[in-house]
Amino acid sequence: GTIIVASGDRHFEAQGQTEESVANALIRLLKGQKSVYFAQGHGERDIESAERGGYDKIQKELQNENYLVKTLVLLQTPKVPADCALLVIAGPRNDYLPPETETIKSYITAGGRALFMLDPGVELPNLAGLLAEWKVKVRNDLVIDQNEIAQIFGASPSMPLILKYGSSPIVEPLARTATLFPLTRSFEIDKEYKAGVTADSLCETTPDSFGVTDFKPTMREVSYRAGKDIKGPLTVAVSGTTTGVGEGEKKAEGRFVALGTSA
Repeated sequence: GTIIVASGDRHFEAQGQTEESVANALIRLLKGQKSVYFAQGHGERDIESAERGGYDKIQKELQNENYLVKTLVLLQTPKVPADCALLVIAGPRNDYLPPETETIKSYITAGGRALFMLDPGVELPNLAGLLAEWKVKVRNDLVIDQNEIAQIFGASPSMPLILKYGSSPIVEPLARTATLFPLTRSFEIDKEYKAGVTADSLCETTPDSFGVTDFKPTMREVSYRAGKDIKGPLTVAVSGTTTGVGEGEKKAEGRFVALGTSA
C-alpha cells in the first residue's frame, strides 16, 4: 500500500496515494528538498501545536510543498545553517538580542531569505532596528478599521480589510480579492534613496482605518485621537531587498518580507 518513487540510488516514499502526493515525491526526487527554519527562543509560534495559535497546519502545508521544516535557536548558533532557504520569525513575545539580529543580518545580506511576523503590543527595538536599516520603520501601533462593509461580514474593527495590493509577484494572486489582517501593526517605508536597498508595500488598508499609537494589550477601548493616531491607508505588509556592493563586485541579493501580524 506504499508508493515509492526511485531513481538510481535515491528513493522517496509518497505521503499518500493521491496524485498530489506522488507529484510531491517526484519533485523531491528530482529537485531535492529545501529547508525552512522557524526561529525559537523568544515565545514565537509553536509549529507543533494544534491549538488555535499553533502553526501545525502551516508546517504540514510546507511539508506538502516539499519543504523540510526545522527549528532554530539563534542564541545557540553563530550563524544560520547553510541549507536554510527561508528563515521565519513568527510572532516573538520579546525582543531578540543584538548578537541574534546580527546573525539574521549576516544571513540576509549574504543572499538569504527571511519572513518577519511582528505582532502589535510587543516592544521589539532590536528587530525594528534591523528592518530600519532596510528602509522599513516598524510602528508600535494597532490598526483599527471602521469600514462598515467589513463589519457586515462579521469582521471586528481590529481586523482591517485589505483591498489594495502592491506590484510584487508575492501578492499578484490576491488581485481583486479582499483579505483581512487580524490584530496587526503597520509599517512606514522610508522614501529616501539608499544604495542597494529597496522596500515596497504589499498590502494597504482602507482610508477608514487608523493606527492606535503606542498600543498596549492592556487597553480595553480604542478610538481615534486626532494629532496622535495615524490615519489610513496604512501598510501592513512589506517586501524588500538588500544588495551589498563591494569594490567592483556585486554581492548576493537578500530578500525579506515583514507582516504586522503572526495571526
